[in-house]
Amino acid sequence: MRLILSITALIFTVISVTSGNSTTEKTALSLTPSAAATESTRGGIEQEIMKLEREWYEAGGVRHDVAAVARLEADEIIITVPNGQTVTKAQDLEGTKSSKDIYDANPIFEDMKVRVYGNTAVSTCHIKVTGSNDGKPFKHELRVTNVWVKKDRRWQVVAAHFSTFSEPSK
Repeated sequence: MRLILSITALIFTVISVTSGNSTTEKTALSLTPSAAATESTRGGIEQEIMKLEREWYEAGGVRHDVAAVARLEADEIIITVPNGQTVTKAQDLEGTKSSKDIYDANPIFEDMKVRVYGNTAVSTCHIKVTGSNDGKPFKHELRVTNVWVKKDRRWQVVAAHFSTFSEPSK
């Protein structure tokens, strides 16, 4: 058991290099919600992340607001799309700008959960969206996992993963 915990701690070690300084710090990422955060603080952060999830959806899919998407995404974001490809921030912003997809303003967010780990939050949800592309209607169901980090006193998404949702066969 100790070996498994040691390996897990090693895997979740975050190495950060202080800018302007060659010192490397190693910090183990806690695998449980921050003990320092009170229940009400976590609840407030969870609500804030849920609001940001909806804001990100609306900015990118409904309004095609490149500036709002750029503000919500960290420069180093990596987005994994359902076909397994990864997308950078620059690619996502270009896609937001040139997209012919028009998403309806009322997606259905189900089973949304947010877990807070200090200045990091992980959100998961099932999203049902409808809209059109070049006048042709579409309907998507996605399972989404996003990682948010509080940087410079604001939350930004640093990683996103979208999977096509399908019901298990009966």
